[in-house]
Amino acid sequence: MLIPPPPRSTRLAGCMWLERIVYKVRMNAAGILLEEYRHALGAKSGVDGAFLNHFFLTLANIEAIALLPDDEAAAAFLRFPGVTPEKIAFWNEIAPNLGLKGFPMEGRVSMALSGPYKHLKDKFNIRGALRFSEESGCSEPSRGVYKRTALGATYDSLGSERYMLTEDNRDLRDIAGAVPYDAVFVMVNQKRYGGGGIYNFYCTFATDNQWSPYIFLHEFGHSFAGLADEYFTSSVAYVDLPPTTVEPREPNVTVLLKGRPLKWADLATAGTPVPTPWEKAGFEVLDLGLQKEREALNKRIAARMREGAPQEEVDAIKAQAEELSAEHAKLIDAYLAKSKFKGQVGAFEGANYIARGFYRPALDCIMFTKGAKPFCPVCARAIERTIARYGE
Repeated sequence: MLIPPPPRSTRLAGCMWLERIVYKVRMNAAGILLEEYRHALGAKSGVDGAFLNHFFLTLANIEAIALLPDDEAAAAFLRFPGVTPEKIAFWNEIAPNLGLKGFPMEGRVSMALSGPYKHLKDKFNIRGALRFSEESGCSEPSRGVYKRTALGATYDSLGSERYMLTEDNRDLRDIAGAVPYDAVFVMVNQKRYGGGGIYNFYCTFATDNQWSPYIFLHEFGHSFAGLADEYFTSSVAYVDLPPTTVEPREPNVTVLLKGRPLKWADLATAGTPVPTPWEKAGFEVLDLGLQKEREALNKRIAARMREGAPQEEVDAIKAQAEELSAEHAKLIDAYLAKSKFKGQVGAFEGANYIARGFYRPALDCIMFTKGAKPFCPVCARAIERTIARYGE
């Protein structure tokens, strides 16, 4: 009689999945493992592969301990160098969801799914492909930190300290190929603010920062719908900025070429002037001052880390930077909340990294400032259209 493996929640040596993979190895050796499990046994792209990778094991290691009775197999498992109480605890935290629909992205996109295109959520699926790395986190070259990770994700991409990308496209596609996909979002186990998004390619985002949900949605806007950045006061990685004499391809920015209708005229608020006057001068003074403080703190963190400062000192400066970021967002939100043009769609000067000559649709948007806020109507429509196109 062919018996399926025990549930993933069953524990051996206090570790989920161990009893399950040991059982599958034993049944396979006896020639009675169910066909559906035999083909996936030890597969790198499956939960077996994630288990082995997490504990730095091979299938041969499991085959060896599977020859022992359960109590001896448990003891042998605990003696492997890559098996520690901390790693078992972490594994037990994520194992119940591995391989299930929506893991681990579903919770991260709850803000997106509650937006104006919620009615399209049945048009797409979210699947997770997990690959453990030899080290946690990612590289931070300007801070003297280099990590061996599955995708080689790194900050300081294209010369921007907060821009995090991977250039290892082959491994990225190999991991993503474990499931059917149209768009790829890379979660990086990192506390530092950062991410990146390239249209029709992929996006990355740090998962453990206070702004992680925002970072994901902002970079999602870039990579999924081709949205432009709407901010113009932050430092950027680009040297050749776009000209103000050519209408940009991105759906959420315009240069208001003479004689042409507003790109999003059908969404414009009736009676709103174009260009739309707003409290731009005051915003620039406030935001540029806050940006200087942020950059000074980031430079200080990088310098002290390169100099080998005590971890307690570095952690204190990092905490100060996070507090400043939160306070910064509150001040900006409070300033914009006072504008008489809040909530209207028009053409607000300052977008696409340029203060003069580029215009965005709304006073504020998740593509303009950070925080728990919606996409503006123009950006939301661009995302909705992209979802519809993929669903055709």
